[in-house]
Amino acid sequence: MLSYPVVAIVGRPNVGKSTLFNRLLGSRRAIIEKSKGVTRDRLYGESEWEGAYFTLIDTGGIVTSEDLKKDISVKVRAQSLKAIRESDIAVLVVDAVEGLHPLDKEIADILRLEEKEAVVVVNKVDNQKMEPALSEFYGLGIDDVVAISAMHGRAVDRLLDILKERLPLIPQREEVSGAIRLAIIGRPNVGKSSFLNAVLDDDRVLVDDKPGTTRDAINTSLKFKDSEFILVDTAGIRHKGKIKAGIDYFSSVRTRKTIDEADVVLFMIDGYDGIRKDDLHYIYNIWEAKKGIVLGINKKDLIEKSLGEYEELIKERLPIIEHIPVTYFSATEREGLEEVLLIAKSVYENMGLRVKTSQLNSFIEEIKDAHPGLAKGKKIFKMYYGAQVDTYPPKMVFTVNHPELIKKNYLNFLERRLRRKFGFFGSPINMVFNGKKER
Repeated sequence: MLSYPVVAIVGRPNVGKSTLFNRLLGSRRAIIEKSKGVTRDRLYGESEWEGAYFTLIDTGGIVTSEDLKKDISVKVRAQSLKAIRESDIAVLVVDAVEGLHPLDKEIADILRLEEKEAVVVVNKVDNQKMEPALSEFYGLGIDDVVAISAMHGRAVDRLLDILKERLPLIPQREEVSGAIRLAIIGRPNVGKSSFLNAVLDDDRVLVDDKPGTTRDAINTSLKFKDSEFILVDTAGIRHKGKIKAGIDYFSSVRTRKTIDEADVVLFMIDGYDGIRKDDLHYIYNIWEAKKGIVLGINKKDLIEKSLGEYEELIKERLPIIEHIPVTYFSATEREGLEEVLLIAKSVYENMGLRVKTSQLNSFIEEIKDAHPGLAKGKKIFKMYYGAQVDTYPPKMVFTVNHPELIKKNYLNFLERRLRRKFGFFGSPINMVFNGKKER
């Protein structure tokens, strides 16, 4: 499969890199905040301009040597440098309002040192009257200087024309069909980014001891054996009452959107801390949203109990675990990672299982005397027939005489027997009951 040319968007913090990234993609992929340092990881997206296709990378702001005393800033800078080296051309974004900054010159020097082709984008130029004052940016020593407003879309087409002219033309590649979209979900600092980096064998996202390092949802493609995955790392889930405005709020929204778009969710738990109340809340919500789930226990080397005892403690707090696969691994030691992907693939396949109508109706005959009859007054519950009408997740429609008689215990009974007969491990089952009057 052909790779598209790569365009890295770089610059110091708060000059509008993520706004430009979103503008070129035509969607709000990156979180935008007025505070500095919102983008930390490398964000990827694909764009097209008049038949030219290319991959965009949004990066965190490259900071001064003073700021490099902060560990996270060192890591953000390292991510930006990786993006520069990976790119075919770099877009250096500067701020027209603030004017030429010493750090802009330092970044231009980095691009020359890396022998990287570059375009200077002078952002926040909202009208033509501002353009004459932009000559100072030619002092960066880069020939192409374009004045734009990423926020309003002004003159962005000029930038795209330059990119099209300077990049090799690659035909549009076919979409990967059947790729499994696997969302990596869990509380802050359970090792989600470490897992992703270990699986990819690359420092794709930042890893830091401080919770909340990942803020955006990070999409990455992976070919594993004979399967294609789209792995999505997310910000750590937080209890609703602990979500503050701004970055935390938008990160939470992105995480929920990621769950909605996922095929399978890898819900990660810190093996040492164990399962917590917030975990239970999210797992039940994901299950009720009809998403396949793998419960991944990271840091298995820190678990002090036997795995049997550990799993019994989980079952006490999470009864639906009987329907969900549990796998133990260590992201830092890179142990058990292949098993996680194999189980995720198995869950995805189980979500696509289809039961023949004849098999389902034979099953109904088998169970009709296995559960105490549901009745209320003169109403006696009967199930006539059923059919599976959908997959991903499997959806069963049953025709009955009195759907209002169905209680939770009967639903649990029916689900357990369906699973025992047909499988569906890790996959929710959507059961619908339609009423039919008796003749």
